[in-house]
Amino acid sequence: MSNALLVCQGLRKVYREAQLETEVLKGVGFHLDAGELVGIVGASGSGKSTLLHLLGALDDPSEGEVFFKGQKLNAMSANKQAKLRNQEIGFVYQFHHLLADFSAVENVAMPLLIGGVAATKARAQAHSILELVGLGHRLEHRPSELSGGERQRVAIARALVNKPSLVLADEPTGNLDHKTALEIYDLMRKLNKESGTAFLVVTHDNELAGKLDRCMHMQDGELQQVEVA
Repeated sequence: MSNALLVCQGLRKVYREAQLETEVLKGVGFHLDAGELVGIVGASGSGKSTLLHLLGALDDPSEGEVFFKGQKLNAMSANKQAKLRNQEIGFVYQFHHLLADFSAVENVAMPLLIGGVAATKARAQAHSILELVGLGHRLEHRPSELSGGERQRVAIARALVNKPSLVLADEPTGNLDHKTALEIYDLMRKLNKESGTAFLVVTHDNELAGKLDRCMHMQDGELQQVEVA
């Protein structure tokens, strides 16, 4: 596993409310190599999104460890975790979470501006990545002026603008029609090949997950490798 980008070991997540204890993850372990395109499938409530939050340092495990490029995430300070999320890990969600009052290019430039990049340079980089995802002609359009597929392309561009090593995508096509969903998956594969960015994609769509390099199945908080013929 010398090429491992992301490794998790014995991950458990338990939520406690009053006297009720719910174990969402039950000792999950796996690794993802640099440049891999990997899917995690499973029904709603199986623990997929919870796992993604732990892998992206958005939440802490109850037990277990997550290593990113050999660094233990849950041993980092909050500031170091925030810097890692800004520079090394991109996020794409089912709902694009774009800022309604800002144009496509402004939305994509936002992570760069937060990271301290000068406005002119940030806009140029955002323009470049929007060209890459096929939206060079929609730079000044606000989210309300874009189709669902276009909004998700903007969200992917925003996730990629800092040239991260890893993109975590949580049901990125769950809000799209089948044709558009296929286009988004094809786009992720294209960007994966061109940039070398690894993608970990959580989905309930087995057909789309089958297009990825490798697939795992989450059921009742446990993760298993899916054999591909």
